[in-house]
Amino acid sequence: MKKSKNIGYYYCSLSTFFNIIKNHSVFLSDPLQMNDTDEITRVCKHMPKSDDESLKHVKAESGKASKYIHEHGQNNIFIGSSSKGDDILSQWRGYGNDSRGVSIGFDLPLMCERNAKLTL
Repeated sequence: MKKSKNIGYYYCSLSTFFNIIKNHSVFLSDPLQMNDTDEITRVCKHMPKSDDESLKHVKAESGKASKYIHEHGQNNIFIGSSSKGDDILSQWRGYGNDSRGVSIGFDLPLMCERNAKLTL
């Protein structure tokens, strides 16, 4: 079966999966609280007043990126992380309750289309 490049896989525990189904909601996170420095630096591109020149100093170091985000009003940017792969061992271990959880595939462009405040 050919996988769509538009699908993002979200790894989580069974209890999180049941909450997603029950509440019809997926929660987003504050980028400053996330454990992947890539997620912090990528969010800088969506900050108000961010252009390539002003971001050169923050891309190299996540500490600077965190400071930049905080100083520029990090109170309305939240992110969700997904993976391109539906069966990745490191994701199962880190986010899928040590392989006892689930991997949920979401059509990311469709999610953004249905909510104008979301961006990829």
